[in-house]
Amino acid sequence: MTLPNDCRLVVCDSKRAQECLDMCKAILADIAAKNPSWYLIDETDDEYRALFSNPECFALGIEAPDGTLAGCGAASYRAEELERFRPYVPAEDFAVPGRVGYVEFIQVALGCRGCGFQRVLFQELEKILVDRGAKYLTSVVSPDNKYSLANFHKEGYREVGRYVHQRTGYPRLIMIKNV
Repeated sequence: MTLPNDCRLVVCDSKRAQECLDMCKAILADIAAKNPSWYLIDETDDEYRALFSNPECFALGIEAPDGTLAGCGAASYRAEELERFRPYVPAEDFAVPGRVGYVEFIQVALGCRGCGFQRVLFQELEKILVDRGAKYLTSVVSPDNKYSLANFHKEGYREVGRYVHQRTGYPRLIMIKNV
């Protein structure tokens, strides 16, 4: 998938973490009024920013022609995130470091939705995970977020389970893609 309008894919490191966090907060403020269950951030601001310098994580962004981010996403191999997928991955695969990858989040700036950026970020993050040895790609999504859920299905993910988010009480679908 190509990027429209002279946008380009960039690595988001700790220098861009605050910009991604600001985007996240704008999305949360917009969505919270209409669909509060769609989008949750479990981390504090400091924990969120720390993801961008964590060696188990990597983040990508889509940079608009003016240099601002139109979207960003992160993926990881963080054990604390992967644990919820243990029942859905064969034990012999789960035991191999790097065999299971996790798409932490994908977010698209409010003024940039509908351009296919979420799908581009999915595909690029997945490519990195697979190139590093992942055989299973995992993530979670709100069952009410029809747009993100549709993109998960288009990208080949399947629902394998559900859980209730401990802090908010909102349901989440457990999504896995075998590669």
